[in-house]
Order: sequence, then structure tokens, then C-alpha cells
Amino acid sequence: MPNQIRDIAFVDEKTYPYIFEQNVTVKLRSNSGVVRLNVYRPKGAEKVPVIMTYGPYGKDTPYEQYAYLIITDCMRLTNSGFLRIRSTT
Repeated sequence: MPNQIRDIAFVDEKTYPYIFEQNVTVKLRSNSGVVRLNVYRPKGAEKVPVIMTYGPYGKDTPYEQYAYLIITDCMRLTNSGFLRIRSTT
């Protein structure tokens, strides 16, 4: 029996000036697994353009300088009306 896929998503609407959704589960089209995404959404917006980044480094990596860049980038993008999605390999 394959491992059960658990929902580990977390939503934070209070800490940042945007809505932060961590570990949003997206099933692969082939049903061979899932991808976990972090989503940074402007508050109060329904339909917005999306910028998605995908890379080899952890989406939750706690490097101080890297985390600062992500928060700054997310604030800039969400304040400009964009939704940002970050995923890793």
C-alpha cells in the first residue's frame, strides 16, 4: 500500500500584509505524487496575475538573507496585485 498523502497546508492571514498559504498540495496529472507549494496572495483580491517560481532550493529554507528576500519580494509583488507561487524540486 502506498503512503497516504496528508494535507499539511497552513494559512496565515495575520502575520504579513499578504495571505501566506504554506504547503498547498497539488496532485500531479499522472497521479504519481504531489507537489507542495507556498502561495503568497494579495489580501482582498479574487482574480490576479500569477508569478510562479520553481527551483532546486527549499521553498521553506530558513536562510536569514534568503528569507528576507522572499518576504520583500512577496510584499512587493502582492502590493502590486500579483499572486506568487513558489515550489521546489
